[in-house]
Amino acid sequence: MDEAKAVLARQVDHNVDLIKIMATGGRLTAGSEPTDAQFSQAILDEIVATAHNLDLPVAAHCHGTEGIHRAALAGVDTIEHCSWVGPDGWASDYQEEVAQIILDNGVWVSPTVNKGWQRMLDSKSGNVLSRVRAAYRQMIDMGIPMLASTDAGIPGVYHEELPAALVVFGKIAELTNDQALRSATSDAAKALRLDQKTGHLKVGYDADLAILDGDPIANLEAITKPVHVLARGATALAG
Repeated sequence: MDEAKAVLARQVDHNVDLIKIMATGGRLTAGSEPTDAQFSQAILDEIVATAHNLDLPVAAHCHGTEGIHRAALAGVDTIEHCSWVGPDGWASDYQEEVAQIILDNGVWVSPTVNKGWQRMLDSKSGNVLSRVRAAYRQMIDMGIPMLASTDAGIPGVYHEELPAALVVFGKIAELTNDQALRSATSDAAKALRLDQKTGHLKVGYDADLAILDGDPIANLEAITKPVHVLARGATALAG
């Protein structure tokens, strides 16, 4: 625990505004396994409590179900991926009792669907897609809130591709266009504690606007071709 506290203190000294925990192993981390929880419950609990006492939200990288379980019990703010990985692979170990803890503790799920997930929609077998879709549907039906995300930073995945990723996320999670848009705007702002300054068109809020040549409620793909973008009132993209 001392090592974890030292890392946390170092991040605070650098004026971070969020703490991220690798609650499970990752596919790109040598020597780790996505199924394996990385921390004991006691250590996770203390990290989250310490961060929250400093008013810092906590995101937890979680692939395996045991790591998801521990992160949810610790009360993290967001679970990144929430892949439900078990012995039989991705989304093979969905557990409703764990999902209930996520809901009860007010944890947001950030599925990190990037545009490359289109391959699952195009696949002939569809086994992983069926499991992933079923897990998302069960969580959504329970009322677990989700926000759009892309896992940008891993090879070949970029922040600016969020619009294309959102289209894929909507299809995989079987969201309405309105639900998909909210997951990347008002819902995302709320999950990230930014909803007092962005995520809505309101007087006094940041003027974060995307002007589209089309109606995304009718056709979500309209968001992939903006004609003008404003970030905090300044032009970020001009068509």
